[in-house]
Amino acid sequence: MKNFQFDRSDYAVSFNGERVVLLPKEYHLLHYLFEHLNQTLSREALLDGVWPMEAPTDRTVDDHVYRLRKKLAAFDRVAIETVRGTGYRLKIKQTHEDNPLSHDQEFKESMDVLFRKYILFGQGTGLKSIASQHDALAIPIEIHKKVYLHFVNGDFRWFVLDSPDVPFSQKLFYLLHIYGIIQFRFDQTCMYAEKALQSNVLPWVQHQEFDVFGMIGIYLNNGDFEQAARKINFVHSKMDAGEMNKDISTFIKVQEIKLALASRQSESLESHFAAGDQLFHNYPYLREKGRYLMLKGFANWMNASRKEGLQLMDEGFATLGTSKFVPNMVNGVKDMMDLGRHLSIEVPKEYQAKWDTLSKQHDFKGLATELERLFRQSL
Repeated sequence: MKNFQFDRSDYAVSFNGERVVLLPKEYHLLHYLFEHLNQTLSREALLDGVWPMEAPTDRTVDDHVYRLRKKLAAFDRVAIETVRGTGYRLKIKQTHEDNPLSHDQEFKESMDVLFRKYILFGQGTGLKSIASQHDALAIPIEIHKKVYLHFVNGDFRWFVLDSPDVPFSQKLFYLLHIYGIIQFRFDQTCMYAEKALQSNVLPWVQHQEFDVFGMIGIYLNNGDFEQAARKINFVHSKMDAGEMNKDISTFIKVQEIKLALASRQSESLESHFAAGDQLFHNYPYLREKGRYLMLKGFANWMNASRKEGLQLMDEGFATLGTSKFVPNMVNGVKDMMDLGRHLSIEVPKEYQAKWDTLSKQHDFKGLATELERLFRQSL
């Protein structure tokens, strides 16, 4: 591409008027990736191409890629992508600046509405289609949407290792959510969440959202049922006053049911499920509906209706799978694990196996350690 230029005399690279000076090996690595633009290259291929007469390790490639990414942050459309389990590839994203739609405010606002609707209804496939085709469709994808899409895709390690150009404040909301769903140190989760809120690092809208909705689940899992109930009642008062959208009623119903189960308020479950069935008939939001069905299944399981309970759990998990929102799939399984711990009830072996598979796939243990290090360093 003519707007990407290499100058070997001082190991500099220029792109669209921006110039960055690199170290020799960084320069050669970028040049090699550029020669294989859009191709996925294994670490072995990169070692052979850039370090042919040396004996470095795979870690050498990772370290150089990490430094390159930081330096290439000045080039807004250039990215070295990690291809999980394979290696790396260089991509130069096309721009839609020449498309007249990109300057049409009405079109932009319509696309923002579409994006929010896909989120509301749990349509992860639609979100991913927008992301993959946004240049051709002239749909702007701002940085906060890109970060959200990484979260939806379950790219948890991206938030810790592969996003040095994204400010900590723009990732913190998701880092807290990830930490909360991948481990069972509830007091630690609560401590970091409260520190984050006290530090005022979060953007104001996310601060408000996490202070109410994020903390409900954190207090609930930490066994602070009174605080969780207080937050839920606050939301109900705001909805009744017309100060919060009724769309959030599905999320609140899921939290109310989990609270009733965890605090052994079995007498309220029948009315909760009657209201929930009607609510999800009117508002079929896949993310919340999937968790609702799994909780309903758990209630049956703990009351000895094990076959019916497992069927409902499976239906709920399948619904979460349809949504393509990976964090909600993890959260649905973790709901089962959390309740099993709170109530000293053995969860179905199928869901223990699902948790073990997810934990291994995403390296929950290593990820939790990295997140704790990041929180200690930044909060």
